[in-house]
Amino acid sequence: MDYWFSKAFVGMLLISPLMLVTGVAERNFGIRSEVTALLWMQGVSVGLIACLVQQGRGHEILAVSPMWFAILLYATIAGGPGNVLAFQALVIAPNPGLVSSILNGTALVAFILAPALALLSPTLFPPWQFSWREAFGVVLMFAGAGLIATK
Repeated sequence: MDYWFSKAFVGMLLISPLMLVTGVAERNFGIRSEVTALLWMQGVSVGLIACLVQQGRGHEILAVSPMWFAILLYATIAGGPGNVLAFQALVIAPNPGLVSSILNGTALVAFILAPALALLSPTLFPPWQFSWREAFGVVLMFAGAGLIATK
């Protein structure tokens, strides 16, 4: 098993309960999904800072650059509304797993964009090689999500 896969798998296990907590918090405690999203993002920020400091990389937080601002700008413009919509969907979906399946569509978008970006800007994006195995895995993931979403 590759190192990236184990990291992704453990990350999935740690993040998955959020899908359930969002609806429970709103229905049972009156904590709206937007507030849960805000609290989650604040907790993530604190956790990331703690991890960077613990690894001796705390200085990277202050290494402001034009790309730093570009990431912050994109997160503000797209990340804020995107996360609000996702957290709202968690509450009203018949099963929070369906929302997670749809959100994982980012994998398909990245899979499709990777070769184009590698060709257009090879200095920024690493070379990409097509793999039928990976393509089949992405197709299976979306076929499964589609089967779950359609009753």
